[in-house]
Amino acid sequence: PPLASPSQRQWHKSVWGKGKTVRQLICATESLSAATKNRNFGIINDLLTFARRKHGIVPSAALFFRDLYSTPEDGEGNERLAFSDEDVAKLTDHPIWREGRCPETDRDGKAFADFGLYWMPMIADLTGMRREEIAGMKLDDVVTQHFIPHFDIRPNPNRRLKNKSSRRCVPIHDGLTKLGFRDYVDGLHSRGETDLFPELKPAAGGSFGGVFYKQWKKVLDEQLGSDLVGKVFHSFRHRFITLRRHNSAIAKDIVQDIVGHTPQDETDRTYRDTTQFRDEMLARLNPAIQSVPCAPWMGKG
Repeated sequence: PPLASPSQRQWHKSVWGKGKTVRQLICATESLSAATKNRNFGIINDLLTFARRKHGIVPSAALFFRDLYSTPEDGEGNERLAFSDEDVAKLTDHPIWREGRCPETDRDGKAFADFGLYWMPMIADLTGMRREEIAGMKLDDVVTQHFIPHFDIRPNPNRRLKNKSSRRCVPIHDGLTKLGFRDYVDGLHSRGETDLFPELKPAAGGSFGGVFYKQWKKVLDEQLGSDLVGKVFHSFRHRFITLRRHNSAIAKDIVQDIVGHTPQDETDRTYRDTTQFRDEMLARLNPAIQSVPCAPWMGKG
């Protein structure tokens, strides 16, 4: 059935929610991954265990967290699909990317200001970075004065990182530079900004990625359809990993280091540091980054 008050009033703050059922809204919304859900359930379970053992506090009802955990069969790999070449072609046909370079005006003829919306999908497609990793970057996290310009992905006041392996350095794709990313960063510095995407700064309790999502969802619906299921912003990351892992010239550990996946080998998990030997690591990762096709983002002209 159609949404009813008060949920209806809440979802109708966004145009894309009008007329949709609760099930359609749930399917269309970018949810947490299975791994993130399991980690959160584990934290709550540990807290309740501590309360019971140390203070004798027992929940009024039995909580069976094992029943809530997502199994590999219904985990992230199946929930979120990779964007196809056709998907990317449709996305880049949107006016914001159609000409390649960032538009000077928006559809209403006003000065273009949605820079996060313009740059974030490109960065995700060409590096495999996560949404919040990109959205919450500080300007100091973009290192341009280096023989290999790169993103220094580290915790900052805007956001935390998913885990220890998420702390890494990722080369900046040459395609971004050709489209004016370096000029964009320099312009922010000259204006005294400190965030990479200051227009995404959220209200108290919100996230930079959450502000971006409201803009991104409209574009996704316009280009790929509002009934799209299983493809979200994270699909750029799935696309990047899938294409790099199927390239026999790129070693598995290089892909892991680029996207911040935890190594399976115990020695690597314990002793591998991808930031201490930054120059050597960037030199290893850069060829894999530069091999990612950027043509869809360079304009239709």
